[in-house]
Formats: sequence, C-alpha cells, structure tokens
Amino acid sequence: FPLTTPSPTDYRVLVLGGSAVMGKDTDRENNWSWVTLSALRRYNPDLNVSVMNAGVSGGLSFQENSQLRSFRNYGFSLVVVFTGYNDLYYFFVDPAHYQASQQAFNRRFHWINRCSEALAARSLLFARLRHAWLWRHRGPQAPEDPERPIGQDAVTEEKIQVFLTNYEEQMRVLMGKCRRWGIPAMWIPQPFLTQLARER
Repeated sequence: FPLTTPSPTDYRVLVLGGSAVMGKDTDRENNWSWVTLSALRRYNPDLNVSVMNAGVSGGLSFQENSQLRSFRNYGFSLVVVFTGYNDLYYFFVDPAHYQASQQAFNRRFHWINRCSEALAARSLLFARLRHAWLWRHRGPQAPEDPERPIGQDAVTEEKIQVFLTNYEEQMRVLMGKCRRWGIPAMWIPQPFLTQLARER
C-alpha cells in the first residue's frame, strides 16, 4: 500500500486478527481476507478495492492494537477486527504467555516510551542511544519453558469476568483509535467468544 491519500474510487480495507485472518492451513483463494476482497469486488465492480491481510498466527488483541497504530497512515477506508480466539485460549490455557503479551503492550504504549519514540524520530543520536538501551533492557518475552504448567488452572466465574473485562477494554481502545482517526471500524468477535459472552 502506498503512503498516499486514496482516490474517491479506492476502497482500502485493513483486516486484523490471528491465524483465522492470516489463512493458516488454507490456500490463497480460501483465506478470510481473500474471500472478503472477492465479495467486495462482486458487490461493486466500480470500486478499486484492496484488502490488507494483517493476520498474525497466535496474535492477541494487544498485538492487533499495536498493528493498528503502525498502519494508521495508509489511508484505510475500513478496519475489520476478527478476533478473540487467541485471547481466550492464552488467558485460560497459558496465562504466562497472555501476561507477557499484556505487559509488552503496556510498555509499548506507556507515555515515556511514546515520548522517547518521538525524540528518536528527530535525533539520530538519541535513536541510537534508545536502541542500545532497549536492547539491554528488553521487556517481557513470551515464555518458552516447556515445563511450565499449561491448562491446569480451574476456570472460575471470577476468571471469566476478568477475561471479558480485559478483552473488551482492548477492543474499546482499538475502536477509540479508529474514531479519533476518522476510520470506520467493524469488530467481529469469533463465534465461540460470542457464545461464551452470551452464556455468562
């Protein structure tokens, strides 16, 4: 995608999500983004439609929020977020991975880091110093210890409420960014997540 303002006949869609969006275990013509592109082209052949597949296998809502900020200057006409499975899975099955992702996101968008990024964009010397400091003080990484307990914690009413609160907050942040930037957005919770919310 060029960093230019789209023409009136351009319609650019950014699709955020996990492996379901990325198209894991599917071919090009059957992944979520390609099917969306095909449907939009059939719906209005006069539009110059393009769909960016920004799905990342194993990505959580924290990463999707970060990606949205990275893509904000590409002139998207619509943002679609098809998400929920990875948050649900890692929160209940591998909470250490979930917490590491949450901490990394909080560090990424902390006001100190954002000010530091702005200074680095204006000063090559500061950018080099910042890079060296970040390399020596790397934030939390997703745990890779094969011996850590996975999927052994009991699912309680309290944990379900904490999960829903965390997930909905990430979606509020993401949708709030789209509103501030004037980009229409669509949030599609994956079906089992909708069912979980309905049951609770």
